[in-house]
Amino acid sequence: MILTSTTDIALPPLAVFDGLADFALFEALLRERGIDVARTDHGSDARQASWRLQFDRGGKRRDMGAHVTALHRPSDLALEGVLDGVAIRPHMRIEALDQDRSRLTVTIEARPMTVYARVLLQPLKLAAGTLNRRLDARLDDLARRLERRAGPT
Repeated sequence: MILTSTTDIALPPLAVFDGLADFALFEALLRERGIDVARTDHGSDARQASWRLQFDRGGKRRDMGAHVTALHRPSDLALEGVLDGVAIRPHMRIEALDQDRSRLTVTIEARPMTVYARVLLQPLKLAAGTLNRRLDARLDDLARRLERRAGPT
């Protein structure tokens, strides 16, 4: 299953990339949503960043590991994580529209690694439209946060 969303941001590509690579911001956003986040690397090299995420969903405590798989300034950032036998791979691509505007495209791929995971993904495939709308809203919110953090340009 693949979800994709795109938004335009009133910032140059380097500023967008630096905002996305500010993992402390994403850790704070996850904590706002009730997710326990623990950094599992030593924090010195962003290309080797990794986390352990824990949250409650469907009456169960879920545990997920995630790590950076690609960090190419100023255009690409990719992560990978595994949750309940589903490999989740978010990829963020930044394109320059002009000197002070960028387009951010986020693609999230979810691939089952087990038969159980395939069963878990089936209802989500049926709700892909709803999930894409939620992704659009969250990506727009992230874009506005990045613009506010950068201040007036």
